[in-house]
Amino acid sequence: MSDIIPIRSKPGVQKDGTQFDRDYYIDANWARFQRGLPRKMGGYRSVTSQMAEIIYGLHSFTVNATQYMHLGSASLLGQRLINNAGVQTAFNDRTPAGFVASANNVWSMDAIYDVNLADTAIVAVGPPNMDIASDSDQPIFYGLLSGAAALADTGATPVSGGVVTIGNYLVSFGSAGYVQWNHTANNLTTGGPPVYDDDFVTPQKIVKGLPVRGGGIPAGLLWSLDSLLLMSLNAGGTPIWDFDTIGEISVLSSRGIIEYDGVFFWAGVDRFL
Repeated sequence: MSDIIPIRSKPGVQKDGTQFDRDYYIDANWARFQRGLPRKMGGYRSVTSQMAEIIYGLHSFTVNATQYMHLGSASLLGQRLINNAGVQTAFNDRTPAGFVASANNVWSMDAIYDVNLADTAIVAVGPPNMDIASDSDQPIFYGLLSGAAALADTGATPVSGGVVTIGNYLVSFGSAGYVQWNHTANNLTTGGPPVYDDDFVTPQKIVKGLPVRGGGIPAGLLWSLDSLLLMSLNAGGTPIWDFDTIGEISVLSSRGIIEYDGVFFWAGVDRFL
């Protein structure tokens, strides 16, 4: 048996004088990152190539071995059901009655449990936010997430920004720093006329909201065109939410804000933040 000769270098070949002569990555095609390191994507499956319009807004929810994919576009809100084998099993047109079509529409969607439906609801709003500063308010729609019918108007005040679920409250937001939330937790319509509370918390339009860890209480971040705010629940206060400005920012697109391992990243006007 021959002797085992250890290779003392790190794995990989670095060729002097070529593009591989680097101590950083030169190509991340077909790769993803996990635990801070690159990993092969592992492949993908094409489910459909028959989309009627370009999609600007997607929400995915899995229950009973089925993915309920809601996809928003210029004039449609469609629901596609995909099984564990990656095969589309159904398509439903859930476009709300009276929805205003526009090539500039960008959908914002989230899920929340609603006591009146006794199940999880999908909530969606589709304002023309290709222009991030648009102040065109649009109705907020909802319906049974696993249902097939067109979504209905919640009756809440229309907004120009979007929606996000923080804790068991639906939060919507828009122009002039407007923020709105359902008065009663997990209750979108109170079984009748909706009751929502609201406030104006910053001068500029709020374009994005995402939940964050709040130290034991529901909390979220709100991105306006010029500031970043922390929204945290104060159950004993009036109103029940506290809003604190973290700092001045800029933001290029509401769709360019992401969270990775508890850290939020986005593109500003002249740099990444």
